[in-house]
Amino acid sequence: MTAKTAGKTAPATTKEAPKGKPAAAKEAPPAKTPEQLEADKAAIAKAKAEQKAKDEAAKEAAKAEKEAAKAAAKAEKEAAAKAKADEKAVKEAEAAKAREAAEAKVAEARKVVEEQQKIVDDLTKQLAEAKAKLADARKAARIPSAGNGGSTDALRQRAGLYVKDSEHKTAAGNASVHCNDETAQKLLGKTLDECYAIAAEVCAPDVTEADLRAKYGHLNLGMQRMNLGNKIRGVLNAK
Repeated sequence: MTAKTAGKTAPATTKEAPKGKPAAAKEAPPAKTPEQLEADKAAIAKAKAEQKAKDEAAKEAAKAEKEAAKAAAKAEKEAAAKAKADEKAVKEAEAAKAREAAEAKVAEARKVVEEQQKIVDDLTKQLAEAKAKLADARKAARIPSAGNGGSTDALRQRAGLYVKDSEHKTAAGNASVHCNDETAQKLLGKTLDECYAIAAEVCAPDVTEADLRAKYGHLNLGMQRMNLGNKIRGVLNAK
């Protein structure tokens, strides 16, 4: 019991058993009947069975969760692989389409080139025919035919027109021999390079200096000068 003294709570006191008397002994629980013992045994077995069922259920749940995670990872991997394959297929389709377009353009360009080449071949053929006719006309104009040996007679007649010019030397140091016409006078005393430049100027734009050098450059110096002079005469006579 507690008592309040001057606003303070007094400490509680414990009632002790009277000294000299022993404490009362606890009574033993009554013995269980066989039915009660059997019921306890059944309850324990049931609890164990329930615990086992719970453990197995938890084990199955963990297993199912693991399988589900594994399946999800597999599905995610397959989805990524499919997406990659789809992307690759799209790129390949685009590349094939671009390749087909490029091949079509190449085929079209080849067709144009073939048509242009055909035109060039026709023009080249026509030019060759024209040159052949021009050469025949020039030959007929320079060396008139006079029956058998006519051309030789004409050359003999022109032999007297050539002059030997000792004042001007050839590349070999010999006296220059020329026909003394306007072209010969124009080339007289000129270097071979100057002769090429003059011939290219007269033949332009149909023939360039490079064309002339490619045609006559393998000849000796005298033959180059002679052919350049004849080239100039041919062009001037055709005008």
